[in-house]
Amino acid sequence: MSKCFRSCFIFFKKVEYEWCSNFSLKLSFDQFN
Repeated sequence: MSKCFRSCFIFFKKVEYEWCSNFSLKLSFDQFN
């Protein structure tokens, strides 16, 4: 689990689980491209 995802996950208290996971994936993708 990435740091940004974990922070988001805690912040939204699991309400935005899917959004957080998509957001963290996008960040990871952007970092490598």
